[in-house]
Amino acid sequence: MAVIDQLPGLEVAVCVDQQPLHEYADDEFHASAQLNMVSTYVEAETMKEFSVKLVVKEPYTLDCPTLGFQIFVDGVKVREPVLMQTTFESCGRNWETFWDGVKYPTEGQNCILRPFRFSKIDTLLATDDEQLDTLRSDTMVVGYVGEIIVKVSRRTEVKVVGLKIVQENLLEHRPSNVHEKALKGQAKSHSISLGDGRPSAFSRKVETDFVDGEDNPIATFRFKYRSKEALEALLIIRKSPESEPEPEQAKLSRTATPEPVNIDVASLTPDARHQLEEFYQQLQSGTAIPRPEIKQEAKTPVKREREGDEADEAEETIRCRKKGKNLTARALVDLTLN
Repeated sequence: MAVIDQLPGLEVAVCVDQQPLHEYADDEFHASAQLNMVSTYVEAETMKEFSVKLVVKEPYTLDCPTLGFQIFVDGVKVREPVLMQTTFESCGRNWETFWDGVKYPTEGQNCILRPFRFSKIDTLLATDDEQLDTLRSDTMVVGYVGEIIVKVSRRTEVKVVGLKIVQENLLEHRPSNVHEKALKGQAKSHSISLGDGRPSAFSRKVETDFVDGEDNPIATFRFKYRSKEALEALLIIRKSPESEPEPEQAKLSRTATPEPVNIDVASLTPDARHQLEEFYQQLQSGTAIPRPEIKQEAKTPVKREREGDEADEAEETIRCRKKGKNLTARALVDLTLN
């Protein structure tokens, strides 16, 4: 969850299925410029519904009658919940709530909630005059797209004035297709739309004033939502490595290098030692010659007969090889001649 060091206990998160999305640091944002603001990236999946989670808990000190939250998506204020000090105390100084959509009235005293969801932005490469005329408006709309912002402000005592009924069709007139040039230079992949409505209950409509002024929130949380591909293009997350086939040259270089040969000097005949001396002298002079094949005296194999199945024979063979390796003395050839 996004937190501000100066305000411990005050937290905000963007959640899918009530689980906070993983947050990535926004390296372009410098916290020193605005100490009361935090900015992060989150991954957006097409058609996934999401909610905004608000948390106020100890050690945060509520030093005003009411704490107000303004939730903006794509530049539009969609919800404005409040936390009264009396409510904060009654819940044991641990307040947590989810805001997952916009409420609209239906017939009678009923209402529906239309959930927030991520929608993919489709681009058009238009050439006719009518579609080119929309480029300016598309550019203005895209300028606000891609961000979820929560502003927290100190408020005065609240006054309940009735049921809150949203009349505006928020986010309804956002174009699903925008001109390709409207996104030029911007790694934006999604916008926010509203899903199908489901039955809900009306919220209370309250009135309250800003203690420090509306333009002076005590905290601002910004979430830049992008697709996984866009986050990779921005180098926010590491691209999954793809396994590449091994170059043929690397394979050849391994097979072309012969393994060093260990020769038991004590077992060489006088003629073989003489050949070895000549071979060393030719190496020193730089003459290209093939490596001599030095024959060692053949050892008489010892035949071992044993009753039993093939598995036992294999086991005995391995055991004998290990013993033979320990008993056989080998020495590397010393090519330094006196």
